[in-house]
Amino acid sequence: MINDLFGVGGGGLMTIGQMSEILVLALIPLVAKKVSRKSLLAVGIVAYALRMAIFAYVDSFPVIILGVALHGLCFGCFIFVAFMVVDEQTTGDVRASAQSLFNLVIIGVGVIAGSYIATSLVPAWARADDGVMNYSKLFSVPMWASVACLAALLVWYPGRLYADFARGTSSS
Repeated sequence: MINDLFGVGGGGLMTIGQMSEILVLALIPLVAKKVSRKSLLAVGIVAYALRMAIFAYVDSFPVIILGVALHGLCFGCFIFVAFMVVDEQTTGDVRASAQSLFNLVIIGVGVIAGSYIATSLVPAWARADDGVMNYSKLFSVPMWASVACLAALLVWYPGRLYADFARGTSSS
């Protein structure tokens, strides 16, 4: 039944994440006027940590679907908002170069480094003696990494988190 609904191997599940991404991206212009960039970035990181926690520790298919749907918040509130921050914090003469560098780091070097870690280092560490993958260990690595990134964001990124709701203005 699940194969009929989502395709063999569950590839159709990705559509749920893509639909949530479209919804979040459509709402970002409205939300970004009232919420600080720091708040939006934090939402994206928290969504990623929650998504990885669901994949690591939950064994309920409906909840796993929620984890897939969290992709929209992860992408929209972190990657997209980070592009906005780069755009807003650079001057016109270097904006294109800054965007290209950010894109290279996220889509180029980040993908290569992430793929190496995901395929070489982590699976060897997360595999049990009998060769079976321990998915709790596997998904807890990016979960804890995102918690560390959230702590770094909260400590070092300038600006307020939630005060913007009351004022109705945006701040970086």
